[in-house]
Parts: sequence; structure tokens; C-alpha cells
Amino acid sequence: SHNRQIALIDLVFQLGKAGMTKFKKSIPLINAGKWEEAAKEMRKSEWAKQTKNRSIEITNMIREG
Repeated sequence: SHNRQIALIDLVFQLGKAGMTKFKKSIPLINAGKWEEAAKEMRKSEWAKQTKNRSIEITNMIREG
């Protein structure tokens, strides 16, 4: 969905390619279309702890589409 694309673009912009490689469980789940599981894994990350409000917004967009 458009919202998921925006969320992922925002995430890549914030973290860069190197930062995205740390989402070892989330990326395969995203590629498989398992949005709920991907969002749950992302919420466990260091990124989510460091940017709590932003991570909630982004993961909600990923989960809900």
C-alpha cells in the first residue's frame, strides 16, 4: 500500500542502508507480506527504543497499510 511505502521510505531515510540491515527478522517478514509480524519485530529494535513516537507511527503504518 501507499502508506507502507511511505513508512519504509521514511525508515530508510532515517536509518540509511546500513541501519536497515539490522532488521534481520523484519525485512524478510516485510518481503513476505507479513505486516503484523514485521511491525512486532520492529518494535523490539534499538531504533524503536531510541525513537519511540516515530517508531510507533511507522510501525502502525506498516501494520495497517
